[in-house]
Amino acid sequence: MSETTITCELVDQRDLDTRYLAGRLDEAEAEAFEAHYFGCDRCWGLVRQGQAVKAALAPPVVSAPRALPATRRSTPWLALAASLAVLAGGLQLWRVIGGRQRPEDTVRGPSDSLQLVVEFRGDTLLASWSRLPGATTYRTRFYSEDGVVLLERESAETSLVLPPGAQGRLVRETSLLMQVQALDDLRQLRGRSGQRPIARPPKI
Repeated sequence: MSETTITCELVDQRDLDTRYLAGRLDEAEAEAFEAHYFGCDRCWGLVRQGQAVKAALAPPVVSAPRALPATRRSTPWLALAASLAVLAGGLQLWRVIGGRQRPEDTVRGPSDSLQLVVEFRGDTLLASWSRLPGATTYRTRFYSEDGVVLLERESAETSLVLPPGAQGRLVRETSLLMQVQALDDLRQLRGRSGQRPIARPPKI
């Protein structure tokens, strides 16, 4: 199957997206399907929808209830801590609204908490990064030299394969930057990699 050109019709006929999410494709089939859906908005949407349904059906993690003290005393430092928390929340809101910062870009963890490795094998771009505790989705972004987002993908995996046919606008750029952002279940940013320059292999 790895030599077969994957089309949307073939995806529907062989139920490739469902089998891929269930882990029932062999390595060659999975690579062929990835090469297709990374460059196909329709099939990328099918995979993302399937991942969302799979996450929604996963059993929730229930933590043990925290024991409450028998008595509660009101102390001055508790009032002070509450006032500081309100002040910190107000400052953060001001940064989001006044500074034009999007809430999803507010980083909880270190800005370079993900280790990103990028390489080319022939014309195929391979990227991998470390898994971050608490993150369920990883957003990969490719930027032009002037900061324009050229390509954005999200996946629960910690690797990305972009064959030549899926690179689209990227091949027209002489200078590229790549960054990975780690998101939790609430779509909050838990950490990210630095913006790494991508050096393309020289044309022979």
